[in-house]
Parts: sequence; structure tokens; C-alpha cells
Amino acid sequence: MKTYSNANRISSRSIRFGISLNVALSLITAIFFSATIQGQGILAPASGPQTTRPNASYFGKPASKTSVSQPITGGVNPYAWGPVAVRPGLSFRYIYGDGLLGSRGEQRDSSLQEISPNFDFEIGEQFDASYSPTWRIYSDEAFKDVVDHTASFGGQGSPSSWTLGFNQDYSFTTPSLIEAGRQAEQESWNTVLNAYHAFNRTFYYNGSANQDIRNVEDFTDSTQWSFANRLHYAPSTIIDYALSGTYGYTDIDPGRNMEFQQYTGSVALTPSEKTEIVLEAGVDVRKFDFSGAEQFSNPIYNASLRYTPTEATTLIVAIEKSLDTSLFEDTVVEKEGFQINYRQRLLGKFNLNLVYSNHDSIYADDRGDTSGGRDDSNETFDVRLGAVLLHKINMSAFYRYNQNESNLRGFEFDSDQVGFEARYQY
Repeated sequence: MKTYSNANRISSRSIRFGISLNVALSLITAIFFSATIQGQGILAPASGPQTTRPNASYFGKPASKTSVSQPITGGVNPYAWGPVAVRPGLSFRYIYGDGLLGSRGEQRDSSLQEISPNFDFEIGEQFDASYSPTWRIYSDEAFKDVVDHTASFGGQGSPSSWTLGFNQDYSFTTPSLIEAGRQAEQESWNTVLNAYHAFNRTFYYNGSANQDIRNVEDFTDSTQWSFANRLHYAPSTIIDYALSGTYGYTDIDPGRNMEFQQYTGSVALTPSEKTEIVLEAGVDVRKFDFSGAEQFSNPIYNASLRYTPTEATTLIVAIEKSLDTSLFEDTVVEKEGFQINYRQRLLGKFNLNLVYSNHDSIYADDRGDTSGGRDDSNETFDVRLGAVLLHKINMSAFYRYNQNESNLRGFEFDSDQVGFEARYQY
């Protein structure tokens, strides 16, 4: 019997990365295992803007608010009415891929066209919101043409000596998932309440309460609640220590419910303006909720290195081991692996981004036993070259190689994808 650990994905999805070492842990979750708990996608990711509200579940000190009331070219935003400002955008993406999983065990070749307007709102000085529908049209009938929707709303305030935040995310999507072996319609609601308080110059606290609702077509639905507390000791601007404890409970339908506890210690280092290092390790304890259930636990870890030797060059290396509920009944999945991300600006105009990742997904039953369970190994390489035209239009071409090996038939594939993307953002 093999036991497993859990790096709480619900909490980590809420983490965000700021400038200082105090918020560095979110770097790991932002670039590593980029998919959410619904599973990792098969297709190359879009390069669209990411939602970065100032009210996330802080690893460290809260980041400052980024206003949308100013266009990227400077000046006053004409799309502002009183306390409400909006920055509209529009993108088009074309992909051609082979070896895609149209259904379990059936690899197909297909093109995909995506059209996606997006709207970023600022409401006064405390709140912001976003909404984006995406039309996806496939050439192969094995894939379903869909309209996806994503939306968010959040805010941050500082009554007294506390900084309090709130955000609500919603998505209705139909991606092609490696875990499912096909497209799967899914709807999710994620709600986060968080708090930050500085006791003095060296000690501070942050915590969060989270509810995540996930409904997946033909697979298990779940509602997870988690409560995280983190106490920091930062004796200087170079180093930040933290101890954290998280309790969570997951209601699964169909299937057995599950509870977990996670205890970690971490250190964030900024030895220079060019280097940021984050190390976190601990233990996760969990069990399914039924008579005679066995408690199982394992060490967990996250680590990342960000090195920026020049303004034009960035290298990010991250490793992680985590555990989460699976799309399948009474099953958990452990993911362990690494990712390397290299970014380079060329000739002052072009942006090159290279990403390589390799990770294993091992499925265990409700007692943590992997005997006879599914075991996947996934390797992905992405390359993207882009440039900004007229300060508002981003053009890019990309290539993805994605291979998945599995001990269960029907989940293996070997895919090459090429495409281009054009994005306008006011």
C-alpha cells in the first residue's frame, strides 16, 4: 500500500504572486499544473490576460490594486462612467492538432477556431470584475462546438489594521481533459474570503475561507470547503518564514465524502533583485468519511526558483507534489513533477516563451491504495513567439507537443499542435 499527500489545490488556486518575496509561493501554482482540479487540458493554452485581483488568498502581504481605468497607451480611459470603468478586448485563435482525444481511445485530427471578447471592469477603488464568453468551433464532428463562459468579481478593503478581501469566480467550460479522456462539460463556482493583519514589523498573519463547487458531466460532482491560517516571521526584506495549517472537507456525489488536514512550513528568499526562491514542505493527513475508513498521510512539497538576470530574460523552475479528488468515484489522484519556463525578449519587439513540463498522475482508492489503479505520465513542450503591434494588438504563433502514457487503455495519446493568435486589448 502506498499513501499520498495533498497540497490543497482549492487554496492554492486562490494564491497570487506579487513583487516581494512575501507573495512568492503563488509562482508555483501559477505556472505549475496550470489546470484546475477539473483536470489538465489537452490543447495548448491561450495567452489571454489572467485575472489578478488584489483580494486573493495571500501567501504573504497583499498586492496593490491594478486599475483598469487607464488604457495601456496612457491617458484617460474613454470607457468610464462615474465610478465604473471598462477595458474591452477581443481575441481570435486558430489551432490545428493531430492525435487529439475525441473520445476515450479514439485519436482524431481537427482544427479549432476560438473567438473570445473580454471585458475587465473597475468599480470604484475597491472592486473589480471580468467577463469573457468564448466560441469554440471544431472541424471534426467527434468534438462538440461550444460556447464557454468565465466571470469573476472581487474586492479588497482595509478597515482598521486588517486587510480583508473577497472574490467570486465562475466558469462554464467544455475542455478536452486528459483525466476524462474526452471533452467534459463542467461548471464551477469558487468563493474566497481572506484576511491579512500585521502585528508588528516582523510578524503578520494571513488566512482564508474557501468554497469550491464543481459539477462535471458524467463524472463526480463535489463541493469543497477549506480554512487556511498562516503565521509569518519576516525579520528582513530578504527572508520570510511561515507556518500554516489547513482544514478541508469535500462533499462528493456520487461517492464517499472526504476530510483533510495540511500542515506546512515554508521559507521565501530574495537574496537579490534578480533571484527569488520559495521552499515549502509539510504533511497532509486525510481520510474518506465512512465506517472503518483508514487515515493516510504523506510528506508534501513545493519549490520554485525565479531568476531574472536581465530585464529581457526570465527563467522559472518549479517542482510540486500534490493530491486532489479525482473525477472518478472514491478516487484520489497524486500529481508529482516539474516545469521549466524560459522567457526572452528578442530585438526589443518579440517575446519568446519556452515551457517544458513532465509529471506523473497516480490514482489511489479510498484507502490510499494504488494496487491496480491508473498511472499516467504526461510530457508537454510549448513554444510561443509573439509581438505587440500598435501598443494594443498582440500577435503570436505557437507549437505544442503533448504526450500522455497510461497503464489503462484509452487514455494514451501523442499530439502535435500548431496555431496562431491575435488579441486586441484596450
